[in-house]
Amino acid sequence: MVALVISAGVSPHQRLLQDSPNSPMRRALRNGELPVVQLLHMSGCCSNSELHLLRNDQGIRAQLQRQSQQDILQYLDNAAANPASLLHLCRLTVAHVVGCRPGRRERVRSLPVPTIVRNYIMFSEYLDILEDVS
Repeated sequence: MVALVISAGVSPHQRLLQDSPNSPMRRALRNGELPVVQLLHMSGCCSNSELHLLRNDQGIRAQLQRQSQQDILQYLDNAAANPASLLHLCRLTVAHVVGCRPGRRERVRSLPVPTIVRNYIMFSEYLDILEDVS
């Protein structure tokens, strides 16, 4: 499902999704799905503010500790402590401007940038990760 969302160009970092008690990241944390947590984080699903809120959410922390999900807790702590790179923030900005409506792939392909940049904007490296996990 995550691959479908990202390949369709949906911006999972939209405020509407982040403020929801069922945000994609919150749901992945509660389900203890580390590969999904990593993918959502790397694809820009959450802002730094959401990461800090989730990091300090005692309900989520207690649930992950009960489930012995120390690797997810450690990942969350590390992600919240390290802001996104400028390159990553630029990708999110361009992806947001291009939008997720029909024809997104064609709009990205028409950008006057090298193929490697187009692939980066399309999050192609994360789709490869998902295929390896599946």
